[in-house]
Amino acid sequence: MPSEALFLGMHVDAHGVGLILLDKSGQEQGALQRAYTGCDEAVCDPQDWWRAVRTGVKELLRRTRRQASQIRAVGVSGPADIAVLLDKEQQVLTPASFVCDDHQRAALDELHHLAGVRNLANLCGSTGHPGSMAARMLVIREQERRAWHDLVHVLGAKDFLVMRLTGKATTDPASASRSNLFNPRIGRWSKQLLDRLHYDAAWLPEVLPGNQICGRVSAVAAQETGLQSGTVVVTGADALTAAAIACAAIDPGDTVITLGDEGSMMQVTAAPVRDPQHHVQTSGHCLAQVMTLRADAVAPETSVNWLADAVFSGMRQQARRARRSVIDLLAESAAEAPPASDGVLFIVPDGTHPGAFVGLRPEHRQAHMVRAVFEQAALAAARMMARFEALTQVPQRRVLVHGSGAATTLWCQILSDALDHELQAYTASHLSARGAAMLAASAVGLYKTIPKACKAMSCSGQVFKPRRAAVAAYEAMTPDPQTASALLAELDGQQ
Repeated sequence: MPSEALFLGMHVDAHGVGLILLDKSGQEQGALQRAYTGCDEAVCDPQDWWRAVRTGVKELLRRTRRQASQIRAVGVSGPADIAVLLDKEQQVLTPASFVCDDHQRAALDELHHLAGVRNLANLCGSTGHPGSMAARMLVIREQERRAWHDLVHVLGAKDFLVMRLTGKATTDPASASRSNLFNPRIGRWSKQLLDRLHYDAAWLPEVLPGNQICGRVSAVAAQETGLQSGTVVVTGADALTAAAIACAAIDPGDTVITLGDEGSMMQVTAAPVRDPQHHVQTSGHCLAQVMTLRADAVAPETSVNWLADAVFSGMRQQARRARRSVIDLLAESAAEAPPASDGVLFIVPDGTHPGAFVGLRPEHRQAHMVRAVFEQAALAAARMMARFEALTQVPQRRVLVHGSGAATTLWCQILSDALDHELQAYTASHLSARGAAMLAASAVGLYKTIPKACKAMSCSGQVFKPRRAAVAAYEAMTPDPQTASALLAELDGQQ
């Protein structure tokens, strides 16, 4: 049997639990995805996540012919926008959800009323979002009275798995920042917010750096998972921060873009940076003495999916028959149109202003409409990047891209052109789980610092460089999307 040290990374999301084994050089020694049974995004039993871990770890060890004793440390990542409620016996009190519903959107209004919008932004670096732990707990307090009465712990998704492994309730600063209950500037839960919302501070986990040892695999967890009792477990990180670690995005000015999927953006900063207009969230990082700026829904795949389902309805069936992603097929079509789509501009509806394709002429075809949708997401990312730079006064250093769009060459090239910046696109599987495993490796002394761990273990991405002609075309695009949206709203009101 091989005797090299291995590091296990786990990632929990709406689709299942991803597991990856890395050696000390970051080489993948095995990976798998364990799907849930009877679990969907709307209602999910967190115990299903644990069942997936229990069976998944045993299967991974069997497939790789590795021994549990070779795993020196475990790291876990997952979305922070989830609230798992536990009683004193650490039993789950209510189902969890990976998506926001109307109750949570209404709870955000209540959160603003109770805490104050400006006060919320000053204390937790954000005006709040409906998926936050703070908003979800308001819904549970109103609708799940018995669960509220028995409440002892409130955890994020990956923190729930850490507790199942170790019995300890911990989280990292990046995940805590997404709760709208944590003050990232001082690195503590906000007593003022907890008092205003009548939440008990004892419910919340201890906040520790993501690469700090927070516990060890318990005897019970060892028996259930096949891991060795006493194996080190680190605090871990939320999905976006863990992906950034896997890409070695740890220095001020490094920016990570989730192209497609939820469309997030994050830039590493050396100190807290406040956005006076509250378009950007000030957030902690999973690493000590590091901060970030974050923005949600900047370049999501929502419009791409709408285009495939509502406008070109046969595209998704065609993708299934060809066993390809619908994004790839749309990109093939978009490649037939030039940069700036011959004047076609796509405007995304934002809840206040209607959306539209602006500038359509009889000679335009499907390719122009599809490319305009890809370009809209890229230009939105470029505007947010400019905002990051204006706030930090630090030039962009590296731009790293991951997500469903990272495997689409055309979309990545459009993004590089719109940003006028070189970027690297990462398509490695289980990227967040890989970052969690790297945090685990740095915690046990394999590498003295996180930068050294990243240099030795991070994966590489495909490089895209901006093309001068395309950069000029995007710089000349008019009208500005926000101005166009306002004009459309005015016209809509006149009719």
